[in-house]
Amino acid sequence: MKRYLLYFLCFFICVALTPAVYSLMPEGLKPEISEEVSHMSDNPSASEKDKVRVYKTSEDRVAEILLEDYVAKVLFEEFPSHAPAELLKTMAVVVRTFAVYRMKNPDGFHPLSHLCDDPSCCHGIFEGRVTDESIISAVTDTQGRVIYHNGKVINPVYHISSPGKTENAESVFGEKVDYLISVETPDESEMKSFHQQKEFTKTEFADILESNGFTVDRNTGHKSWVSYIARTSGGRVKIAYICGNEIPGNKLVSMFGLQSACVSVTAGDNGFIFTAEGIGHGVGLSIYGGWIMAEEGKTYNEIIVHYFNKAYIAYN
Repeated sequence: MKRYLLYFLCFFICVALTPAVYSLMPEGLKPEISEEVSHMSDNPSASEKDKVRVYKTSEDRVAEILLEDYVAKVLFEEFPSHAPAELLKTMAVVVRTFAVYRMKNPDGFHPLSHLCDDPSCCHGIFEGRVTDESIISAVTDTQGRVIYHNGKVINPVYHISSPGKTENAESVFGEKVDYLISVETPDESEMKSFHQQKEFTKTEFADILESNGFTVDRNTGHKSWVSYIARTSGGRVKIAYICGNEIPGNKLVSMFGLQSACVSVTAGDNGFIFTAEGIGHGVGLSIYGGWIMAEEGKTYNEIIVHYFNKAYIAYN
């Protein structure tokens, strides 16, 4: 089934791959490489730059897929085909760019392949033949186009939703990236699941903190536990000062199961209320923002250059 944008995508800062990694693997552990039949192209002699190697986790094999087929399979698996056409084109370019980025900048997690089909790591892939006309049109209308910045293919980070502004890369991942800076995004507050509210009793709150290695003085009044929250320029929690502990925003999100670090914490008589807005880490392109821009008549090129600073689209 399509996942309809339910994945929290991670930021992919690549590390150098040592070619010897694969050569040192025992023969019995090397995945089989096979070439899959193309559904998007009739060119049987495509060059290596037109093919992507994908490790299929459930089958323990590497499949060689034409790049445009890969883009179509990811779009059909992860994005709703009823989305605005310009958003689908946007995401086709983003998915293609990510694949090309990985082809040019291999990481140490995929010694024989460029990507895998685990959506928590790369992208999920539809296993059948893609026949949806809106998906096919989005891929063919943008065929071969990828995103560049200063002459290099970018790592096109994206998330589902941001409240008002996206976030600077260094605020979330600790590393400055010139094309991943905070920009304004359309009002996404009416979009699905934009708001989240979670409540915890003071006992539950303290238990979660202690289970994550933080100290709690349960003898003090719980309304004084959250003393201060430092925020990024994009409005997300940078550091939460709770019970004398300095808790990073991303740790706060993971501990309490929040969908965004753009969150407020209110202490009530019986416990705490977390109110979060947006979905995901907030860096790069906002899918909901792109959706709204597409509905307003913006083209995929306009959407992409809005979210990726000083980027441009060109053929691979």
